[in-house]
Amino acid sequence: MSVRLLASDLGRMLVIPANSTRRVPVRGKGGVIPHKKPRWIPPAKSKMFTLKRVDHTPQSEVEQLNTLKHNYKAHFNAVTQYLYEDYLRNSDTGERAVIEAKREADALDKLIAENEGENETVAARRKERLKNDVVERRKQIESDLEEKARLEEVRQRQIAEVVASETESMENRIRPEDIGRAVEEALAKPVDYEYAIDTDGHMYRGRYTRPTSEAAEKIPQLSEGKSAFESVESISSRYWQ
Repeated sequence: MSVRLLASDLGRMLVIPANSTRRVPVRGKGGVIPHKKPRWIPPAKSKMFTLKRVDHTPQSEVEQLNTLKHNYKAHFNAVTQYLYEDYLRNSDTGERAVIEAKREADALDKLIAENEGENETVAARRKERLKNDVVERRKQIESDLEEKARLEEVRQRQIAEVVASETESMENRIRPEDIGRAVEEALAKPVDYEYAIDTDGHMYRGRYTRPTSEAAEKIPQLSEGKSAFESVESISSRYWQ
């Protein structure tokens, strides 16, 4: 019969049959099963005369120690239970956290409802404003079209006046066959553009004109909003025509 050797905690070598159903203690895999020395093996020689120590502590002290020990355990358990309940109340999954989360959820729902109501109000105002903008834009476009039509009418009228003026001036133009006669008239009737102004504001046309009351012409006064340079230009243009 094949056998295997098992080392016991007392250092003895036990012989166990190979077909034995006894479990072999293996450390690290489920721990070590309890085992003791068999009853038929006598005690070791080193422990043969070892006597059990006798406790001489009075019974009252033992009871007092037991009472203190039990009180300590009770108080310790009470404090531990209180801290555990406080942790449950204040933790992320505790009662207080659940109540706070519910309160925050209710506040969030309320804010979302208020935001949706405000969005609806703003959307209604935007719709009304866009409608008013469309009306104002239509009116502005119609006004711009009317102003453009009026300006176009004025422009066409000015063009007609310019065309009529140019047509009239072209009728008074010097034709090629009348160039000789026009030159003779210009030489016979020379135009003198010189003039003089006295201290009284009278103007005398011509280079050789005598300062008489018949030849004196009153210079028009300056009109409001016009400069002296503009008035001189207007006078010069009027007398040089």
